[in-house]
Amino acid sequence: MHAPLPDLRSIRSFVAVAEQQSFGRAAESLNLAQPSLSLQIQKLERDLGVQLFRRTSRRVELTDAGEALLIEARALLAQAQIAVDTARNAGRGEIGRLRVGFYDTAPLIIMPALLNRFRSRYPRVHLHFVEHSSREQLAMLARGEVDIGILRGPVADNAIASRRIATETLLVALPEGHALARRDAIDVAALRDEPFVLLPRSKGSGLYDEIIMLCRKHGFSPTLAQEANETHTVCGLVAAGIGVSIVPSSVRALQVRGLAYRPLRPPATIQRCVAWLAASRSPALRAFVEMLPEDEIEV
Repeated sequence: MHAPLPDLRSIRSFVAVAEQQSFGRAAESLNLAQPSLSLQIQKLERDLGVQLFRRTSRRVELTDAGEALLIEARALLAQAQIAVDTARNAGRGEIGRLRVGFYDTAPLIIMPALLNRFRSRYPRVHLHFVEHSSREQLAMLARGEVDIGILRGPVADNAIASRRIATETLLVALPEGHALARRDAIDVAALRDEPFVLLPRSKGSGLYDEIIMLCRKHGFSPTLAQEANETHTVCGLVAAGIGVSIVPSSVRALQVRGLAYRPLRPPATIQRCVAWLAASRSPALRAFVEMLPEDEIEV
C-alpha cells in the first residue's frame, strides 16, 4: 500500500527551507510561525520515510534524499502553477477553442476586421472555420456545431443572440463595356432585360432571396443565365459578358479585370451580423462577444 502523497503546502514549505537554508528565514518568507513550519517538515519526512535535512548549529543542509526531492519539487510547483493559470485563463476565455461559421464573402473585409482584433487580444484561443450559407449557419448554431456565425441579419430566433456588425450596400456588377456602366447609378428596373449570373439559392440563400425580391418589387423576375458556386466565379462570368449580377459592396475587394460596379437606385442594403447560441456559457465565446466593436465595420 502506497504512503499518502504530500500536499502542495508541504512541498512549498520544503522548497522554501531548502532555498533559504534556514527555518527562520523560510518561515518568514511563507508568513508562517517557525514551529508550524518545523511540524510540516517533520510530517513530510515521516510520510516519505526519509530524512530531508541535516540540522547544524549554523544552517540547514539537504540530505541526498532532500537534494533529489528538491529537483522534482520545484518542477511540481511549477506545473501546479501552470495548471492553476490554465484554469483561470480558460475561465476568462483567454484559451480554448471557437468554431466560427462564415458566408463566402466575409473573408474579404469583415473577417479580417474582427479576427485581427480578437487574435491580438486572445492569441491562445484556437479558431476553427467552416464556410456555409447564413441559413445553414443558423441550423448549425442550434445544433451546437459552431459557436459563432458570421452571417446575414437580422436573426429572428429567440434562441440565437446576435449583433449587427456591418451594413453592406448592394451593387450592380457588369462588364466594363456594358452600356449601363456609363451611368453613375443604375435603376433596378433598368436590369429587366438583362441576363443574371447568381449564386444558387442553396449556396447563398440570403443574397439570392434579396435579389429576387428586389427585382420583383420593381416589376420583373430576373432571367437566370448562369449559376456559379463561388462569388469570384460569378464576377469572372460577369466580366466575360455572360450577364450581370447584384453583389454586396465587399466584393469590390476582388478587383476582377473587366468588371465594373455601380450603385443601385434606389439604394439597397443587407445587414451582416455575428450570431451565437444565447444559452451558451463558453468563456471564449463571451470574450469574443465582448470584444466586438461598438461601431459597425465599414464595408
